[in-house]
Amino acid sequence: MNTTKQNKPKLKITAQSIGPIMSIDAALSEEKRNLIFARNGTGKSFIARSLRMLDKAALSEMDTVEIPDLLVSEESDGVGSFALYEDENCIGRIELNTSTKTTSILEPSYIFHVFSEDYVDENLRNKLESLDGNITHEIVVGKDNAELDEKQKLLDETAAKLKEARSDLDAEYVIGKNLHQKKFGIRASLGAFKALTTDIYFQDQTYAPDGSAETLDKLLKQYELFKSIPQETDQPVPFAAPEFVIDMNSIASALQAVTSPSSVARTFRDKIASDPSFFEAGLHKHRAAPDNCPFCTQDMGDVAMTAVDAYAKYFDDKEAQEIKRINRMISNLDSVVLGLDTWLSRYLQNARRYDVLKTYFPSCSSSVVPDPSKIVQGLKSDVASLQSSLREKLNSLSSVLPMPDIAWNKTQASISSLVFEANELIDALNKLVENSDEERKSIQNKSCKAFEITFFGDNKDKIDEIRAFTADIARLSAEVAEIRKSHGDRAQARDRVVETFSLLLGRFFGDRYTFDAESFKVHRKDMEIRRGSDRTLSDGEKAALAFCYFIAQTHLRVASNEDYEKVYFVFDDPVTSMSFDFVYSIIQALKLLRINKDGEIQFNLNSDVHRPKMLILTHNNYFFNVVSTNNVVSKSGLFQLVAGATAHRLVSQKSFATPHLLQLKHVAEVANKTIAPDHTTPNAIRSVVEGMWKFCRPDLTDFDGFLRYLIEQYEIEIKSVLINHFSHHTGFDMLPDSEDISLAASEALRVVEILASGQLKNVQS
Repeated sequence: MNTTKQNKPKLKITAQSIGPIMSIDAALSEEKRNLIFARNGTGKSFIARSLRMLDKAALSEMDTVEIPDLLVSEESDGVGSFALYEDENCIGRIELNTSTKTTSILEPSYIFHVFSEDYVDENLRNKLESLDGNITHEIVVGKDNAELDEKQKLLDETAAKLKEARSDLDAEYVIGKNLHQKKFGIRASLGAFKALTTDIYFQDQTYAPDGSAETLDKLLKQYELFKSIPQETDQPVPFAAPEFVIDMNSIASALQAVTSPSSVARTFRDKIASDPSFFEAGLHKHRAAPDNCPFCTQDMGDVAMTAVDAYAKYFDDKEAQEIKRINRMISNLDSVVLGLDTWLSRYLQNARRYDVLKTYFPSCSSSVVPDPSKIVQGLKSDVASLQSSLREKLNSLSSVLPMPDIAWNKTQASISSLVFEANELIDALNKLVENSDEERKSIQNKSCKAFEITFFGDNKDKIDEIRAFTADIARLSAEVAEIRKSHGDRAQARDRVVETFSLLLGRFFGDRYTFDAESFKVHRKDMEIRRGSDRTLSDGEKAALAFCYFIAQTHLRVASNEDYEKVYFVFDDPVTSMSFDFVYSIIQALKLLRINKDGEIQFNLNSDVHRPKMLILTHNNYFFNVVSTNNVVSKSGLFQLVAGATAHRLVSQKSFATPHLLQLKHVAEVANKTIAPDHTTPNAIRSVVEGMWKFCRPDLTDFDGFLRYLIEQYEIEIKSVLINHFSHHTGFDMLPDSEDISLAASEALRVVEILASGQLKNVQS
């Protein structure tokens, strides 16, 4: 009989701005147990610390105000998040804000029990001789109860309805999301698109759509218009403010000057006044040819000579000079008016180019280039006032006239400010044209928010139904728990803690250490540790005892026997400071850990007994490899946390990873500039080169001899002194810079290429 294999959900981690992890969205395996290997400083401890926030017992002992500062990246805007998923089902999430000092935690689907350095510090460090034995916690073991069975059945049915309704909604959401992606040409890596999830509708607070957000139809029109931008665009150009110099002091001087009437006869003066330029030009010709009349070209007679002399005398007269100066001022002001008209015409033409182009860019569509017409008209009015006063002065040279009350400099400053504002708009638009990706992303980001709102409006009834199911489950769960408290048989959690702790002490220490149930103290050979654990136990023994007590404390995390199957263990480097025998004991404990239906913690390979879920994190190469080779975690559940330029990744580590291979991989990545060197790189370089010496040229008796061999045979100069300092950080006032370390990595990689090139296939696959 063929049976269809049931798909198991994959574990997935997502985080934003958690410690050194600026971003991660990565899946692990569908196995019950996964292991993440990470180098120091990559962010492993922050993952463990975030998971500890999902441990209700641990959280109850913390000051939640301090949690955001413990977790959120200092380089971020103060907002961070961490979530754990099984496929699309969120099984735990925290949202953090350092500004408001708030931590929002989604009710986890499992009972997380987290072993970490924080756990040891807070619960067990130097406390093993005085553990808290005041345990009143009881575990409901259950008995037949019709009311309980009925409530439990209703709870299970409601949970099934919730799962089906949520699954249907999520499926519809994915279809709509994919269609939305296609309509708006969205890359899957777009942050706002990646963040789209139905989880937003099921937060503690009821979802409230943003009423100010633009609609999908409007944004789609904007996007379609944006896509239609012609390849050759007539772009506006930045404009200079008009600069026209008017000598106000000279004009004021001319208006205030008193000029006496000319001694030239009125007849000549009137005639010259009718066309002064004509007479002035004639006199200029007369000087060049004095024998001919400059006006009629005939020979000069006495009468003609008299007239020309009178004309010349007039132009040499002070009155004539003043009239000439005023007329020149009036003419110059005419040029200013012409220049203003020309500048305004060009400016308005430039503004029209802006108005045409801005229609393709929604972020600029409401922007208006300021119109300087009124200011220009004001300048022209000022010019007209000056000209009017100058013309009045021509008719009354002996009178003192006031300077018109105008603010030319102030008005020019206004137009300069207006032009500056216009140029800022033009620059912004031209940058959008040159870098249109930003405008596209802006539209797409807004469209994702609009999709979220639209989907909510279209599916509000379904969402309300799911929220109602969730509320019913919470209510029924509380009722079931209450019935169990009042009607079920109970076991003392203290007795179970003692039993499990004693069992583990025997597995780890034989009869060297025992546990006294009455005093709740660890004894040595049934004798009280008088000097205290701090002065009696080694660091490795303390760590092993802490691990044993952590497993025993599992009984304090559950309310009933059924809860044991909800326990999710998280171990962050459980073998710190341990020798081989303890490391092996912990690995065996992890491999054999089972919990039967009666809540008894066992250590065996019985496949019929519940094997709890487990996430292990470590930076210990040896621990990682022993876990792998002993099948504590299956090959598909082995991963490495890798830091990238903008996001962290989880890379599968199915193959056996020796310390040498991990170090070689690190050296290759540094040499190829895939990653930057860190504090572990120098030691990795030395280890790789020493490995080549010991495995490829063991006939060379010492390391220095091997280095000389590399120089003589391959011209690879890796100075032994430099390598020693790189590895041990001695002898330098300052560490070598990253370029020196990268160069040394490249040289080490050349050694491997020459002596054992096949090893590079392992790190390049």
